[in-house]
Amino acid sequence: MSGDAGGGNRDRQQAIAALLTAHVGRPVEVDGLRAYGGACINDAVRVSSTAGSFFAKWSEAGSRRQLEVEAIGLRALRAAAGDELVVPEVIGVTSPPDPPILVLEHLDPPPRGDDAAQDAALGAALAQIHAHTAERFGRLGEEHDSPGAEPATPAAEPDWVSHYRDSYMLPLLRRIAAERPLPEEVAGLHRRLCERLPAVLGSGEEADRPALVHGDLWHGNYMRTARGPALIDPHAAYAHREYEFGIATLFGGFGRQFWDAYQSVAPLAPRWQERNALYQWYHLLNHHRLFCGSYGAAAEATARRFL
Repeated sequence: MSGDAGGGNRDRQQAIAALLTAHVGRPVEVDGLRAYGGACINDAVRVSSTAGSFFAKWSEAGSRRQLEVEAIGLRALRAAAGDELVVPEVIGVTSPPDPPILVLEHLDPPPRGDDAAQDAALGAALAQIHAHTAERFGRLGEEHDSPGAEPATPAAEPDWVSHYRDSYMLPLLRRIAAERPLPEEVAGLHRRLCERLPAVLGSGEEADRPALVHGDLWHGNYMRTARGPALIDPHAAYAHREYEFGIATLFGGFGRQFWDAYQSVAPLAPRWQERNALYQWYHLLNHHRLFCGSYGAAAEATARRFL
């Protein structure tokens, strides 16, 4: 995708240039947009401009509110991480054209050979992020629903397990019933496991205050950069910190250095690996909703394991 690839792209360049001009306080011209490969939901490009390089993303099916919620999460993680972790600076969300575009600081790749050190630094920094707490559970920005987003539920539940059931699992099962229905017998299994969550998900850390989590910490949202480990694309929330590791363990990609560093700063409670399957369960069902494939069968196997 080059800077002269059609009227739609010219409109995007102009919108990004206007946003950058407001950000840096002087006129900025955008020279080109170069697409990144591998994106499956959003279009993602490197922006070349007279103010330097930036990163931009948009989705034809997305909404301004979804990008604004992502920006809220990035800002919260950036503030919590301090100098221990790289979280890209949010430049802003464009006005016209449609769809809106989220523009961020561009992150450069690292020198070779420091992967283990960056993985360890990520683990320690994530523990620091999890130390930031709030008075109640809830996704950042959830007070404003957006089209296609899971229904927001006021986070008045007295405990994490109730919140996880009522604000994560049950809304997801309703979306699946509407968008990619499961056989009724299988859907019933998932509903019954929701009812049993207080019995099977209890942990010694239930009294912990809600912790700030990235919320979508699979290896594709972790980058090694020239400035150190970085996190991108959050679905940030205040949650039980064990929730963070459901998707982190589902797809792998986090090595021993990461886990050792995290545990050295903030050890997880005994038997967290057993409870982890119940957080993987959420992500398996959500991936069934998004992509179908074998995720539904894997989620069903999890439900049968705990019933």
